[in-house]
Amino acid sequence: MGYRVALPLRDARRLAEIVATFTRFGGGWLLERAGLGAGLSNSGGDLTPVKLREALEALGPVFVKLGQILSTRRDLIDDLWADALSQLRAQVTALPWSEMEARAEAALGRPWREVFSEILPEPIGSASIGQVYAAKLIDGTDVVIKITRPDQEERIQADLRLLEYAAARAAALSPGVARYQPAAMVRELARAIRAEFDLTEEAENTEEMAANFAGFPKVRVPKVWSDYSSRDLMVQERIFGTPPSDTAALAAAGLDGPALAAVGAEAFMHSLLVERVFHADPHPGNLFALPDNHMAFIDFGMVGRLTSARQRELMSFLKAIVTADPRAFAKLLLRWSGAENTLAPPASLEAAAGRFIARHSRKGLDLSRAITDIMEMVREEDLALPPDLVLLFKAMATADGTMKLLDPQFDSISAAKPFVARDLLALPKPEELAARLSDFAGAATAFGEEAPELLRAGLTRLSEGKLRAEVSLASGGDIARALEQAARRIAGGLVLAALLLTMGPVLAMAGPQVAGLPLGSWVGIFGLIGGVWHISRRWKL
Repeated sequence: MGYRVALPLRDARRLAEIVATFTRFGGGWLLERAGLGAGLSNSGGDLTPVKLREALEALGPVFVKLGQILSTRRDLIDDLWADALSQLRAQVTALPWSEMEARAEAALGRPWREVFSEILPEPIGSASIGQVYAAKLIDGTDVVIKITRPDQEERIQADLRLLEYAAARAAALSPGVARYQPAAMVRELARAIRAEFDLTEEAENTEEMAANFAGFPKVRVPKVWSDYSSRDLMVQERIFGTPPSDTAALAAAGLDGPALAAVGAEAFMHSLLVERVFHADPHPGNLFALPDNHMAFIDFGMVGRLTSARQRELMSFLKAIVTADPRAFAKLLLRWSGAENTLAPPASLEAAAGRFIARHSRKGLDLSRAITDIMEMVREEDLALPPDLVLLFKAMATADGTMKLLDPQFDSISAAKPFVARDLLALPKPEELAARLSDFAGAATAFGEEAPELLRAGLTRLSEGKLRAEVSLASGGDIARALEQAARRIAGGLVLAALLLTMGPVLAMAGPQVAGLPLGSWVGIFGLIGGVWHISRRWKL
């Protein structure tokens, strides 16, 4: 067939199926770009957006999910292709209960009738990874059972191995492809899919989210029966509610759409901006409206997690929109793209950021449109976003769309403003402050160690005529020593300042109370007075 790759023999048959499918739909050249084939580009006619969607659907769940991710990457592909890929749907036929029953009992380690009084044989949900059944426990409690399918895992694992190989090959063959981090993108896909295969992880996610929402009395997360749950089976409470998309049922139940949207948005923003663990797929099927305008979140098979650094960047993103600061927004895009210089954005990028802020800082933000505009701006400015932002942006846009079903006037920026205001007024937590200042102290120390050498190198180049400067030097050696001493003092001062900022809040509250203040605070006050007096004498102020 014209291809040869160094892959395990077990994947060769699956690779042949992938090659045959892509060439049949006119996508052989894609495999050539990935180093998986040769002489395939003219097979099957021209590849069109619709043909690509059909090819991915024919190849199964991994390629469907890959296409769905690509549909959100408008920084990589234009709208025509993205719109076609956004219509991808997995084509999976539900397995009969006779096959799933055996898998359920193997996971339970006992006949299912010892745990459940009833399991309805027709699934209420079916996907490529598993099927969901309505059931009742022996005590009559309504539950749902999720069971992984036995017929998909081997092929899915082979597909992930092949995609990981293709991503690495494509990056090695093309620097232009490498800058978009295809290997990282596939790792994100693999992590998400492999997590869905392990229902223990979903059970743990559900319990974690329930704990994070403990302070939200109007938010409900289903209870999980951990004793009955395992890698291949999970039992959780069945919650009966109204989907946000059923406006007629919401009205008949007397529910208030805007109030529901406010509850759901506050919970989502809290999980995103405070807990740093969020529902990665908050579509209308994963939320229910409950009586008294309460909201339920279900299905935590895929959650996103933010690092503290990414959380701060997300807050900066929202602040830039709330405060209408295009320069800050342009700097953030450069930082996300891994640019070396983020202090001075190019004029074209800053102008594009200005247009973006003008369009989206108004009330009534359409977050889906805003994220699409960001992707287009990134593509036009030849930047690249890190792959983990794709999951974040997709979740934010999905949540925004779901809330707009409940309240057409819903505005994500208005929902985010209280969190932004709180962040602007809040002092950093001691552990966060210590981490940031530790990094700063390390950088300052490194600067102190390197500055004398850099100064010597600069003076050497100056004396050799390799630097042009209109300066008269009476004694290069004396100046070098003076500059070296100054550099060391500056670096030492920076390190000392970092340590004082780190320990200051702790020391200021230490010791017994003296005249209404802790002893540590009095020490700090007299130390400040002494420092000012010393500097004034030293510099003859």
